[in-house]
Amino acid sequence: MHSCTNLPYQTKQFSFQDFELQYLFHYQESTEKYRPLLIVADGSEHGVLKDLPQEIADQKPMILFLPFTKTYLKQHGLDSDSYTFRKEPVKPVAALLKLIDSVLQEYPIDFERIYLCGSASGGIVCWELMRRRIGLFAAALMIGTKTDLTDWNPNAATAIRLYHGVDDTEYPIDCSRRLYLSLMDVYCDVKLHEFPGTGAEALHYLFHDPKLFQWLFSVRQKVFTSMPIPENMSVVELDAFGFTAKILPEAGGNIFSLQHKATGTQLLREPHRKEELFHTPERFGIPPLFPPNRIEDGAFLFEGKICHLPINQKVQNLHLHGIAISKPWLLVKQAKHFAELKFVFNETSPEYEGFPFTCEIIRRYELTEQGLKDTAIIRNTGTCNMPLGFGYHTAFPAEGATVRVGAADHKFEINKTSFLPTGRCLEWSEFHPGTPFIPFGTVVDFHCRTGVLKQDDGTEFQGAELVYPQGTLRYITDEKFGFWYTWNAGGLNDFICLEPVSWMSNALNLPLPASRSGVRKLAAGEEISFVNLLEFTADH
Repeated sequence: MHSCTNLPYQTKQFSFQDFELQYLFHYQESTEKYRPLLIVADGSEHGVLKDLPQEIADQKPMILFLPFTKTYLKQHGLDSDSYTFRKEPVKPVAALLKLIDSVLQEYPIDFERIYLCGSASGGIVCWELMRRRIGLFAAALMIGTKTDLTDWNPNAATAIRLYHGVDDTEYPIDCSRRLYLSLMDVYCDVKLHEFPGTGAEALHYLFHDPKLFQWLFSVRQKVFTSMPIPENMSVVELDAFGFTAKILPEAGGNIFSLQHKATGTQLLREPHRKEELFHTPERFGIPPLFPPNRIEDGAFLFEGKICHLPINQKVQNLHLHGIAISKPWLLVKQAKHFAELKFVFNETSPEYEGFPFTCEIIRRYELTEQGLKDTAIIRNTGTCNMPLGFGYHTAFPAEGATVRVGAADHKFEINKTSFLPTGRCLEWSEFHPGTPFIPFGTVVDFHCRTGVLKQDDGTEFQGAELVYPQGTLRYITDEKFGFWYTWNAGGLNDFICLEPVSWMSNALNLPLPASRSGVRKLAAGEEISFVNLLEFTADH
């Protein structure tokens, strides 16, 4: 047996929507600035998973321990024999999701080191969490669990280890085998460990193996930027015309908060902590895409030059989201209602060798009586033409929203493995985004040309409309943004990203004329501007 320690736990409960979630909580003071978080869903019936190897306890993780017995889960519709995934989470899962959000906001958690462990029936809860919070968890241990998720494409960077006893009669190993095979097609880091001659009870003691946790706590969620996160970050705050805004120059100059004061409406999705703007910048505010979307193999040919951008999506071997999204921007001007920032790309930039063009981008945020005016000016400061593609990965709150997106009468076919357009156009099948739809529970991942939306007064605008209980938000986009890319991580998370972009995904590698792909050339000394508006009308 390995040396284990009896950790001190506090018995707690968390209330959400008339449901009381009982759990055990372990937290020790530490000199570390940020701490790993381990969420344990123990279905072993006897709390085997409460104790940790001494070597791991010494790292002082924060632990949420949840005794999810088979009987308890059956009462709430999560019995492994009849489990089916539902659009709305059952009460224990809904409460646990809110509890996790609360912990992330209140405690100094390292967002790169959030982990799951599930045993037996508790594994279903872990799968629910992974499916409803794609990209949050760095790694997950599944010990003798049973569930079929063969229809699930996680498309996220969670490392999964499946451990199963071959002689397990309550949760047969065939389940883990099927799950492993289905995840192999879409996952870069999943392994199945089989234990002959072992059933459920003996396998639970794997949890006491230090090597298991040495691996677990060594895994870090992939951070978008390889640059160190600044120690001291200064948030720029605007307050005028009944709106407030917050901007973080160090994180791509991103405006990560916009609120309507009278109704308290959050008009952009906001992070729990500023550090999230470096870990997953595409999920908050209006981060810049320069150049936008995906570039196959990170390479393209432009006017005889072979250009390379860093591969930051290794599974598909792509460059994603450009070179400005998480870089520091310089605050140039600021007033109560106004801020101007600048991003400079030149010979000293680390990507210059593969992207040999110099330029600067001016970003101007201005609060107005309607909301926000967002202006970007891109200037070619070099001596030759440069390829010009630009966009925003705008993230909106999805909770309570009904959405319309002005779109063309067709969408682009996307390869399911590379996530790149094939060049073919398809008719809308599941839904047309110009018709009101509820993003929660709807998979939104289309790529298309922009179109216009008609309003009740007969006027039209290019952009999108989000109707919330407190009022209506119109996202009016510049006509030079000729394309949409959209994403909501499978439709079970609390956001929807509506991304206006000036060219198609992988535009520089497509055998299409510029008039169709959206590729522009910006001559030496030339500049181009993009102006978007966010206009909110409160319901009275």
